[in-house]
Amino acid sequence: MLNLIQKKSSVAVGVVVLIVALFFIMRGGGNGNVTLTAQTDKESYSAGEAINLTLSLTNAGEKNTCIGEAAGGSVRFASVTRDGGAVAERTAPSYYIESLSELVKIMLVSIAPGESIDIALTSYVDPGLGSAALRTTELDETSGFTTFYDVGTPGAYEIEVAYKYRGEASEACPDVFKGSTNAATVSFIVTQ
Repeated sequence: MLNLIQKKSSVAVGVVVLIVALFFIMRGGGNGNVTLTAQTDKESYSAGEAINLTLSLTNAGEKNTCIGEAAGGSVRFASVTRDGGAVAERTAPSYYIESLSELVKIMLVSIAPGESIDIALTSYVDPGLGSAALRTTELDETSGFTTFYDVGTPGAYEIEVAYKYRGEASEACPDVFKGSTNAATVSFIVTQ
């Protein structure tokens, strides 16, 4: 009977250790906490004017952590709406001379607690949509899939954005924040 109790206690301790380990993995491998804020350079744009979105990533943890300073492979839009409805979008494969997973690894930088880095996104005319677009690229091993979001049509826009590095650590930057940041929301208007 004592053996059975000891085995059950060992299983319970193992489950607790597993739960704690999963908690730290989900938070980013124990590499701290990174917060995200987002803003545009203006509240209102004329149709055809470039929309500039700045994402600020801040190390809110207690030790240095590595963050990718490029949008590709790490920044995703949870939603993009115009006047409360979904915008037109399209997705296309993206190919690179160098592997995308290697490119995002090269773009890792270490930031100290309290420090921030900015990632800039700028709209440009996408021929596939025939309109100004903001884009995000999802990492897919050596290549990626880029989604273009129409932000050129007049209306009131709201974008919910988040950051999560999906690549590997580099020799120069081994302590990578692998968790997801908070979602940040940015709003702007495009006029005629």
